[in-house]
Amino acid sequence: MTGNRPQPEIEGMDDDQIVWAASGGAVRILVSKPLLEELRSAAYRARFGSRRAGVEIGGVLYGHRSPAGVELQGWESIDCGWSYGPPFHLSSREEGTLACLLDGLSEQLRAQGNEVVGWFVSRVRGERVPAESDLELQRHFFAKPGSLLLVLQPHPEGDVWTSVHVYDSASRQLAPCDPIWVIDPARLQAGGRKVAAAAAVDRQGHARESSDEERQPAGGAIAPPASNSATFPGSAARPPSEAGRPAGSGAVAVRSGPGSIWDSVPHNVWRLFALGIVLAIGGAAWLWLFQSDVMRPLLLRWTSSASAPPRSVSLRAKLDRDRLTVEWDGRSPVFLNPMSAELVFEFEAAGPTRVPLRPDEAQRGYFMTLTSLPPSRVTMVVIPAPGREFTQTFSFPAPAGAASHLGPSNPPPDK
Repeated sequence: MTGNRPQPEIEGMDDDQIVWAASGGAVRILVSKPLLEELRSAAYRARFGSRRAGVEIGGVLYGHRSPAGVELQGWESIDCGWSYGPPFHLSSREEGTLACLLDGLSEQLRAQGNEVVGWFVSRVRGERVPAESDLELQRHFFAKPGSLLLVLQPHPEGDVWTSVHVYDSASRQLAPCDPIWVIDPARLQAGGRKVAAAAAVDRQGHARESSDEERQPAGGAIAPPASNSATFPGSAARPPSEAGRPAGSGAVAVRSGPGSIWDSVPHNVWRLFALGIVLAIGGAAWLWLFQSDVMRPLLLRWTSSASAPPRSVSLRAKLDRDRLTVEWDGRSPVFLNPMSAELVFEFEAAGPTRVPLRPDEAQRGYFMTLTSLPPSRVTMVVIPAPGREFTQTFSFPAPAGAASHLGPSNPPPDK
C-alpha cells in the first residue's frame, strides 16, 4: 500500500451526507456520514486491530436507487472463516450461508422499499482491484446490472482508499470507476449526531467498548469523539448477525462482556493446547489397546514372528521310576502367545506320543506324567508364527533302563 495520497474526490458534502460521483457519470453514490464511518472503521480494524489483524472482510450493501443515484442505507457482514488465509475467500459452506443471508435480507428490505445494491471487500495488500474470487462471488450473488463493488484499502494513517466498480451483466465483468474515493475520518465528524443509518442505530446499543480499538492513528486523521453516534468501535469485531441490520428487523444481538481474559491468549497457544489434548487421548487409547485381551496377543505374535527364534529353551528331562518330568525355560520369547506348542515323546518299543500344550502350560516351564515305558527322546515343537517352527530335543542315555538321568540338552539346528 504505497503511493501518494490522492485528493478526496467528493462531489458534495453537507452536515449529514456525502455524495461521490464517477468522473464519467457511470454511478453516483449517496451515503450518510455515520454509515461511511462504520465501513471505514470495519476495514481499518480488520487490518490494524488487535483481535485478528491483517485479514480481509466483506459485507452486503443495501439501499435504494433514485434519479439522484444509489443511496446506501446500511450493510450486513458476510461471514468468513479465513480458511484460505487472510484474503477474503469464502468456502463452499460459507457461500451457502451467504445465499441464505441474501434470501432473508431481500424479504426484509422489500418491506422497507430497499434492496441489495452491491457489496464491499477490504484489501490488505496489493492493488485496489477485484480478485478472481471476488469476480466469481459477484457473478453468483450480485449479478444484477449496475451492482456495486467497493474495494476498500485501509492505510495506517486512518483513511481508507476505495475503488468503485460497477457490474456489467452483458460482459459479466466489473468496470472500474474513477477517481479513487478517499474516506477520510476527519471529514466524518460533523452531523453524526443528527442522522444515522437505521442499522447504525440498531448496533449502537450493542457496540463493545475497547481501549485498543478506540485509539485512532495520528497524522492527518482526526478521531471522531467517543460520544458521537457515528463512531462504533466494535463494528469490525461484531458477528455477521449484527452487521448492517435493516431497520425494523427487531433482532437483538448478544455480545460478550468487555475485557475477557480469553481474548489475551494468542491463537497459537490454543492450537498447541488442542494438540496436547489429542496426543494425550491418542496415547491413552494406545496403552489401553496394548493391554487389552484383543490387541496384546496380536502384538506379541507380530513381534515374536518378526524376531529371530531363540537357539535353546534349556529343555531337560528326568525319569524317576515311573515318573517322567520335563523342564524348560517358560520365559523364552518363543512362548509369547505361540500358535501351537507340543511335546513329542519317542520310545524304543512303541510309536511316538504327542502332548499339546496350552500357552499357559508352555509358559509354566514344566510337564510331569506317569509312564511304564522309558522314552528315548523328548522333543519340544513350537510354532510361533505361520511358516516358522522351533524344535529342541533332549535324548536319554543309551541304557534305557537307567533309573534317572539329568543332563544338558542337545539342541539341533533350527528349522
